[in-house]
Amino acid sequence: MLEYVGRTELWKDGLAKGSVNLTIFHIQLSDRGNYTCFVVNGSDYDQAVVELKVAASGSVPLVTLERYQDGGIRVSCRSAGWYPRPQVLWRDPHGQHLPSLSESVTQDQSSLFVVESSIILTRGTKQNVSCWVRHVLDGQERGSEFYISVTQPLWGFYFSDPFFHNAHSWIIALGIVPVAVVALIILAVYLFKIKRHPGTFGPFTIPNPGHSQHPPPLPWPG
Repeated sequence: MLEYVGRTELWKDGLAKGSVNLTIFHIQLSDRGNYTCFVVNGSDYDQAVVELKVAASGSVPLVTLERYQDGGIRVSCRSAGWYPRPQVLWRDPHGQHLPSLSESVTQDQSSLFVVESSIILTRGTKQNVSCWVRHVLDGQERGSEFYISVTQPLWGFYFSDPFFHNAHSWIIALGIVPVAVVALIILAVYLFKIKRHPGTFGPFTIPNPGHSQHPPPLPWPG
């Protein structure tokens, strides 16, 4: 069996005591299954079947904020490199489970499982939330914890601190820019009118320097 060449070693030191140990190095998912040990001693014959279970612990969950949805913020949790298929759990600060919105499970080229789960945190959420991926065989868990605060809406947008503090500033800036543009347009129109009528400035009349401003002399009587 070529797939085991260079990866196995048979320990013969215990043969006299009836013990035969086989070591498999660089375990792969394809190594899982039943292995049969045959023992023959003259006319005596015996065998034993051993089941090899292969497990793999994946990566630390990656938590990301996706988008606004259903009056809250959709948060996703992703982890890869698991075998067998793990379980994804959302928890609040007290360790209580939070219901997930959706969950997807796929397998990569190595037949390892990739899991992704999402949850919606609604308005008023201000707490530590954690995502945990649990190994179903040994109960081992890997998790990521984060703090999120879904605040009051601004112009129809919900913000989460600290993730959306930059977005808050951008929204305010985008609201100020149109006001500044309108003010510049009004000023440009006003200056254009002054240029076309240099003798007027608003409701007042600016005298022309070439004309006298003194009233004409009154005629002498008689």
